[in-house]
Amino acid sequence: MLPFRIEPIPRLRFGAGSRRELPALVASFGRRVLFVTGRRSLERRGHREALSSALQTSGAEVLDAHIEGEPTPETIDRLAGQGRSFGVEVVLAVGGGSVLDAGKAIAAILPVEGSIVSYLEGVGDRAHPGVTLPMLAVPTTAGTGSEATQNAVITRVGVFKKSLRHPAFVPAYAVVDPELAVGVPRPITAACGMDALTQLLEGYLSTSATPFTDALALDGLRAGFEALPLLMAGADTVENRGKMAWAAFLSGITLAQAGLGLVHGLAGPLGAAVDIPHGVACGTLMAATNEATLSALVQQGQSLERMARVGQVLRPELDEEAACEHLVATLFAWTEAFDLPRLGPFGVDEALIERLSVQGANRNSPIALCDAHIAAVLRSRL
Repeated sequence: MLPFRIEPIPRLRFGAGSRRELPALVASFGRRVLFVTGRRSLERRGHREALSSALQTSGAEVLDAHIEGEPTPETIDRLAGQGRSFGVEVVLAVGGGSVLDAGKAIAAILPVEGSIVSYLEGVGDRAHPGVTLPMLAVPTTAGTGSEATQNAVITRVGVFKKSLRHPAFVPAYAVVDPELAVGVPRPITAACGMDALTQLLEGYLSTSATPFTDALALDGLRAGFEALPLLMAGADTVENRGKMAWAAFLSGITLAQAGLGLVHGLAGPLGAAVDIPHGVACGTLMAATNEATLSALVQQGQSLERMARVGQVLRPELDEEAACEHLVATLFAWTEAFDLPRLGPFGVDEALIERLSVQGANRNSPIALCDAHIAAVLRSRL
């Protein structure tokens, strides 16, 4: 067995009702809490007021912070400044991947000087020292797995989409309560679910995969392959939300340990160029990218074993080639059945495709696609 290492992962509280542990967990780090949420969904479903009330009943002093869309440098710097003035001791982020990324970023910027831009990979000129306030991550969607990762993605649309990253930024706790996801709208469920499946599949096919990530990725794929079609068919139960939440959590650990592939290598520069939700970008590209990858593997006589194992999660009786073809066909069928948007309405055109085909990162992919094949993948989703 080849040597490998395991990067930090958060302490986990998982299961229906686990959010009720939050007041005690938060109190173990301090009384002054920055409570980061989205603008609408948590409030609309009644959870935000209940969580805030529970925190205050336990003796916490709460400063509210709201995130709309993907976090920008300006938003992070502004909220960090408010947190310093308030004397924040602990950050609690409850929401989708963008809210959790914002929570990690604010916790990391609060103790240091300067704008977050100074510390972003590929943009800034400073190395973050790794000091951060304790941060608790509570996902309300099942997609990015941000509750289990050490990075926060920050976007300035039209300019960059970059990560703030350090092992110290892994949340102190991930509290994953599937009851918080019941009622999430169908389009968000689809985009987030396909993002989680992409991360699991890319992690399993990664050239940096390990026995540790293999076990997690396959378990997550089994859970996600079962739950997502049921959720999209209307079976919005705590059981199905729990399976999807488990898949997303495992996808976060997998991506942090094994890296990601071409879908995410395209989603990054795509999200920097146009205002497209990350999950939509991944979901709409997933089938076409894996079809192109399978074709390249076959043409170059490379092994299909690992892709086939994923296909056999869906159909165990199939041989390698048939399992790979079934996997790709299933992903295409879900792309259509789940109504994942195409790229054209977001402003993607031929000129941008040419740029993205060069910028797309093949890192960790089982086989590198040439620029022309990458362009064809993007073009097929216009």
